[in-house]
Amino acid sequence: LAVQTGKFTKMLKIDFLPDAVCTIEPETLAVQTLNKRFKFSVSSIACGLPFLDNFIGKEDHARFRVALSKVKVSSSTECEAPCDQPAELPPSSDSDSTFTIIRDCDTLTSASRSDYPIWRRYDWSIATGEDGCFILSGRPVSDITAEKLASEKELMDFLNKAPIAMHWLSGTGHVLWANETELNVLGYTAEEYIGQPIMRFCPDEEKLVLEIFKTLGSGRTIKDVPVRFRAKNGDIKSLLIDSNVNWNADGTFKHTRCFIRDDTARKVREARLQERARAEAAVAEAKGRFLRKVFHEIRTPCHLLADAVAAFDPAADPAAADAAFAAIAAQ
Repeated sequence: LAVQTGKFTKMLKIDFLPDAVCTIEPETLAVQTLNKRFKFSVSSIACGLPFLDNFIGKEDHARFRVALSKVKVSSSTECEAPCDQPAELPPSSDSDSTFTIIRDCDTLTSASRSDYPIWRRYDWSIATGEDGCFILSGRPVSDITAEKLASEKELMDFLNKAPIAMHWLSGTGHVLWANETELNVLGYTAEEYIGQPIMRFCPDEEKLVLEIFKTLGSGRTIKDVPVRFRAKNGDIKSLLIDSNVNWNADGTFKHTRCFIRDDTARKVREARLQERARAEAAVAEAKGRFLRKVFHEIRTPCHLLADAVAAFDPAADPAAADAAFAAIAAQ
């Protein structure tokens, strides 16, 4: 209880720091905890996501990893024998024996789940916690004017309320952002949808989704690809996806740009047309059977009449002809 109380007290203190603070797992670099400032200024969906892959620009990955390695080594040398030092930090980084600062780092921010992701420049200081996790503290390095905020807000409103569903997927397949239209189509809230693996919402299409990622990863654009999504109420939604990839400067995957249209109405129309075609084919077959039966009933007596007429001798006298026709009529 004392240990848990101590952790709660530390988190309470971190929660009220003016900087964006999070802790990340040392091996996977997945985000573990966030303070209020981080949720408000960077992202409220970061927990469980790899920090570098989802929130740091690809160009800054190398120096970020060097800084993490240096902090980890510095922390271990306080308790153990000295070990080899990692590569030198670039000039845009500062450090001492307990922490390192990565300056002017490209950081993906989305203040709320409904906000469009925007890249901003942050300084990140890195230290290690008592449990071995990394503690990151970020601060924006450029002022954002009221005019720029207003312009960004107008763009966010335009995208969120667009008449077509849109979303971003990270390189790990997680939903970084989705507009209100997509959330309404599937019936999820932002908290239930954004930050989750996209595979969770189309469990019946795992092979197709993997094939889509393979196609996008090869640099191609996909158009009108039908994918079945599972809505919150359990219904299957037939959607058409157009997508391509936003690449980093070094040619690596940054995020997807997906545009989605509800294909349910077209599927319903096609099903109705197919059902109508089947019904018309059944009616035509029934008519054919009826006509074949009627013609069969007519054909038999006609054959008898033809045989009788063929046997009639046109040279016979009128009385014989009348008798022959009377015999035919009797038959």
